[in-house]
Amino acid sequence: MTVTPDSPLDSRWEGQDVRLTVTSAATPGPVLVVPLSAVTSGADGKTTVSVLQPDGHSTRRIEVDAGISGDGFVAVTPIVAGSLKAGERVVVGAQSGTGLS
Repeated sequence: MTVTPDSPLDSRWEGQDVRLTVTSAATPGPVLVVPLSAVTSGADGKTTVSVLQPDGHSTRRIEVDAGISGDGFVAVTPIVAGSLKAGERVVVGAQSGTGLS
């Protein structure tokens, strides 16, 4: 990768080690995210997330649109508005997962 600064760099930077952070995608504001492994695709082409119910045993499937992903998480938007909320626990594999952020 070649990095070209917007303006000339101070000569004191010459020969120095630097760290660059490259952002490949970003959202315009807060989004719901789940672990990438919590999202499944069915034979019908629908993308879903399973949410653990308050009883701790049963789940409900929520159809979602998956958005950008990074660091093991993916942004999701429920097809039915309000059917998925921050703080709900999602299922990752056969284990209950983490809360939504």
